[in-house]
Amino acid sequence: MLDIAYYTGQDADPIKHKLDLYLPEGKTKFPVIMVIHGGGWVQGDKRVRKDVYGDLGRTFAKQDIGFAAIDYRLSPQFKFPAHIQDAARAFAWLHQNIQSYGGNPDRIFVMGHSAGGHLAALLATDERWLNEQGLGLKDIRGAIPISGVYDFEALRPDWLPGHSDPLTGRM
Repeated sequence: MLDIAYYTGQDADPIKHKLDLYLPEGKTKFPVIMVIHGGGWVQGDKRVRKDVYGDLGRTFAKQDIGFAAIDYRLSPQFKFPAHIQDAARAFAWLHQNIQSYGGNPDRIFVMGHSAGGHLAALLATDERWLNEQGLGLKDIRGAIPISGVYDFEALRPDWLPGHSDPLTGRM
């Protein structure tokens, strides 16, 4: 199931506030992995590089694990905390709706690579983003952050040539 809107508020982005679901056939109460793409907070999407996340989703679904690949708003148009707010919104949508697709809302894991790894780690460790959605850290079953940026103090303004820091907006 592709391009499901996870946020439909007044300021919803018609492209970026969407997710793709890959589900096990004929199964119920299965765990779900929500994956957040990388791209330095400035590029990328859930169908990056020849549908890598779609391939992963179909593979997990064959192993009786649901998979949700999400998009989120990007910098420089959107600054922090837009990225993590979107990840929290997507998680909240999954938590509220995955049972109707056969998944278990108490077994949702968050995973991400690079910028997505940062967002997965932040979502799983800083409760304020989930609190905004009426949820808490207890609602995340586990986190799988891969190659994320975890120490922003170590970053220099030239960390991504030609782009401002997506968190502060500085060059």
